[in-house]
Amino acid sequence: GYDLTQYLMKLLQQRGYFINKCNFDWEINSKIKQKLGYIALDYKQELEKFTCNSSSSSLEDNYELPDGQIIKIGSERFNSFEPLFQPSLLGIQTGGIHEIINNSIMKNDVDVRKDLYRNIILSGGNSMITGITDRLKKELTTLVPSTINIKIIADRDRRYAAWIGGSILASLSSTNWISKEEYDESGAFIIHRKTIDC
Repeated sequence: GYDLTQYLMKLLQQRGYFINKCNFDWEINSKIKQKLGYIALDYKQELEKFTCNSSSSSLEDNYELPDGQIIKIGSERFNSFEPLFQPSLLGIQTGGIHEIINNSIMKNDVDVRKDLYRNIILSGGNSMITGITDRLKKELTTLVPSTINIKIIADRDRRYAAWIGGSILASLSSTNWISKEEYDESGAFIIHRKTIDC
């Protein structure tokens, strides 16, 4: 999320908007991202709409800053999320989330891969952005054989899924917790002893 918000700030600055007058720049950019942002199903086609359309202003949305100034947000709405699929836009030399997911699944036994493709679960704040499930499915479909069924699960509470899971785990009495003292005494071996040897 942080990198994407920074990228949106950069895109808006390139457009001539410098939203840092009242130390709310991070918060404002984050709100713009959440309110107006979306992930394009076809990035090139969406970009073309904005660059080739003489009335591209009709595709823009207005956003009112805390000081009452109205700014126009255009292609930044989807450009700011494209690094999820093209990290090179941020200067990061790695695959997009679709490639990372695919590579992770491919590292598993052949017998479970189909089940993993049918149970891709989204979580976290950026998973709430409009269009992410459709785009992710589209991109994954290009990486796997056509016989593979891809299902992406996007629960409505996914923004807080990690916290909910942690809360559930913490409430279980059967959890083998490792105290700092145990770790200091035994080192990393304690993890193996308490989780595998039980």
